[in-house]
Amino acid sequence: MNFDRDLLPKASTLDEVQGLKLTCRGKWKTLERRFHGGSDSKRINTDTGAVVCMAGCLDEETRSHITTAEAAFHLNRSEQTLRLWACKETGPLRPARINNRLAWSVAELRRVLGIH
Repeated sequence: MNFDRDLLPKASTLDEVQGLKLTCRGKWKTLERRFHGGSDSKRINTDTGAVVCMAGCLDEETRSHITTAEAAFHLNRSEQTLRLWACKETGPLRPARINNRLAWSVAELRRVLGIH
């Protein structure tokens, strides 16, 4: 059986289904449910159903790899430091190279940071 995105519920109906309220215009809506000690930090793409935590929750990340900027944020390092690690292969983790861009494994980031 192949994956059929059309069979998924529409993200715009989440407020009806789960009691979540969506605000903002455009395809990215803010979830008006309190996360991270009182901030509306989660956003949902009503076209694709993708959810992103604006506070940078690595434990909730669903992608297998993230950008250098995102990895640098989680590691509390500069992007240039991560690029240097990649170039010299000296850091605590090594990136994948996808279309000549660095992609950092979420699983490896969790390992380095001790997040299970």
